[in-house]
Amino acid sequence: MSTFRPSSDANLRRLAELNFCPHCYQTYLAMFEGQIERLALDSLFDWRTTESLVTQMVMKHRGVFKGKMVFLALDNDEEGKFADQVDYKLFGEVNRWGFARKIKYLYDNGFLPDSCYEVLKLAGKVRNTIHSDPIVKGFSQKDLDLFFYVSSIAYNICYWAMYDLPEDARTRLRKNAEDFSIRVIEGFACN
Repeated sequence: MSTFRPSSDANLRRLAELNFCPHCYQTYLAMFEGQIERLALDSLFDWRTTESLVTQMVMKHRGVFKGKMVFLALDNDEEGKFADQVDYKLFGEVNRWGFARKIKYLYDNGFLPDSCYEVLKLAGKVRNTIHSDPIVKGFSQKDLDLFFYVSSIAYNICYWAMYDLPEDARTRLRKNAEDFSIRVIEGFACN
């Protein structure tokens, strides 16, 4: 399987070298490359997106959101400010759940087909390897590709699970997520 994301900081550096004059290229290296790398090549961006979407789906199903608004974060001092739109107690409860519990909840409640559940479990295990030694552990390109793929799967499932869509669109989103999950699992099982 291939990915469409930048594969390395060397690619960014090469693009800068090709597009900047020598003086500007040196300035880029000295002042901007590190910041651009952190933004453009953030290895956990796709993973954080997946976690956020999974959390939103659980919250929506658990009744945390009382209307159409979805809250990603709430400050403690805001309690009551949005009481008519969000259940603060449930919001805090679901936020304390781990990723494995959240995807198990979605699976048990029919939101995740078998293949989607399995690929999300696989990605969670890969993500958790960073806990073995967070200073030394880095993610391989294969790991980053997996995070990229599961974020796409999570988007499909999230739209299916959270929005009032025509039934044919819901069916198509779920089937696309399931089919893609099968391909991802096969691709990672072979490597």
